[in-house]
Amino acid sequence: MPLLVALCALTIATIASANPFRWTTYTSASSVRNLLVTDAGLWLGTTGGLVSFDRATGEFDVYTNTRGLAMNATVGLGEDQQGWIWIVAPDGRITRLNPRTGQTKVISDLQNEIFEVSSIVRVGEEMFLGANNGIYR
Repeated sequence: MPLLVALCALTIATIASANPFRWTTYTSASSVRNLLVTDAGLWLGTTGGLVSFDRATGEFDVYTNTRGLAMNATVGLGEDQQGWIWIVAPDGRITRLNPRTGQTKVISDLQNEIFEVSSIVRVGEEMFLGANNGIYR
């Protein structure tokens, strides 16, 4: 019995000290729904996530739900005055992405409130979302 306890303790210590597993989502970003041009590059809202293209380096980067998006499908893209990218999901959740740091914040205030997004645009310092049932600020 002491040997079994020692083996269990060793196994737990080994697992605890190992690098944590990081989930990754592999999706197809070939179906483009939205296009946003910024000073830094090009953003593509797709059915499989958000794709950025850096014109200076020629590199692509893909953001998915495992990298902070509310969900992989996108129905709207916008850029605010600070350069953050706003990504609208079909269920009304909005992800705000800082393109310099990769930091994201999901805003769930409109989740399941809207069913069709027509656009998201910056007006001064605010973002406005046009949807099937009105305009949201």
